Amino acid sequence: MSETRSTQPGDGTAQQETQQQQAKEDEGGYTPPATQAELDQIIENRLSRERRKYADYDELKSQKTAMDEWKQSQLTEQEKAVQKARTEASNETAAKYDRRIADAEIRIQAQAKGFHDPSDALASFSGKPPMKDGEPDTETIGKTLDALAASKPYLLKSQPTIPKGRPKLPKGTRLEDTHDGKGKAAAALRQLGAERHPR
Repeated sequence: MSETRSTQPGDGTAQQETQQQQAKEDEGGYTPPATQAELDQIIENRLSRERRKYADYDELKSQKTAMDEWKQSQLTEQEKAVQKARTEASNETAAKYDRRIADAEIRIQAQAKGFHDPSDALASFSGKPPMKDGEPDTETIGKTLDALAASKPYLLKSQPTIPKGRPKLPKGTRLEDTHDGKGKAAAALRQLGAERHPR
């Protein structure tokens, strides 16, 4: 596999050495460089070869820029209006889907943090959706929801408190007296049941 190389003035010796080294490698008889100077020469030759490949890159880039500007100047007013409308529609569609993706992430995090209604959390994200590199910015969303929960705790679901043990009544109060007659009715039913079914 031999490469075609352009000959340039001033590097004839380096070119010949490179070709000889390449020929050795192609034959399978590669021998490593014996000294540091030989290694440095091989590296320099390969670097110069790569530089020659991309020597006209800047020129081609400037030509492409000039061509793009020329094409843009040749467009009619109608073509410019169509191009502008396409760009605006594309940006609008991208913004709409960014909003939907961000809203979904906000709802998920709000639900995980215990909000009654995730739409309450959405209200605090008006304006541009929190996006970063085309993805929802989860860190910003989390910090904003934490701040909202701290400032408006009533938006969160309250954890039910389960009393431990029996409720304590004030001294001198019987359980029957605490429910405005319900306790008396229950006591009467118990007494009635005891009279009907004596033990």
